[in-house]
Amino acid sequence: MRATEIKSGEKGEFLSYAKTLYYSAVSTENYSLLVVNLKRERKMARKKLSRSGRGIQSVYFFLLVFIFLVSCSRQPVYPEAPLKGSEVIIDANRLQSESPLFFTYRYHGKNINFFVLKVHDKVLSFLDACRTCDSSKSGYRVDNGYITCGACGVRYSLSEVETGVGSCWPIRIEGQLRDGEYHIPVSRLESFQQ
Repeated sequence: MRATEIKSGEKGEFLSYAKTLYYSAVSTENYSLLVVNLKRERKMARKKLSRSGRGIQSVYFFLLVFIFLVSCSRQPVYPEAPLKGSEVIIDANRLQSESPLFFTYRYHGKNINFFVLKVHDKVLSFLDACRTCDSSKSGYRVDNGYITCGACGVRYSLSEVETGVGSCWPIRIEGQLRDGEYHIPVSRLESFQQ
């Protein structure tokens, strides 16, 4: 707004505009210091944010690595094995054809995982471990009538569980079917922990 453009009703507006110009002219030095300080603060905030952002990214990365290592190194835990005296006894009527039941037996603070299944009208039991991959303690996954080794990834039908594929098949546990119950001696399970 210029002084020549002032009309009678706009004197108040012009005075406030003039005051603003006056104060800004007087404090131009302060204004430039303010701008410099704001720029400096903004730059420091960006640095701090980028440092903290990198720190957060590092924390997330190490957290993900830790979770991955823990989840991959953990042996699965199944329902507790039903014990009667010195034997694990499983009701054979609970077993469905080619649908294994997994159990965990605790011995000296360690888990011994195994599964029992019915194949071709026979009841069989195996450690939840592959002969060649036993040290990994990864166990097996069952999906739609197939069993997959958690360590080497070999997949085969549950009807082939006794023979496996190549060098991958579960370790057999000897048991006996008597009066509709499948008996596994605890001493046999404990021998696998040695």
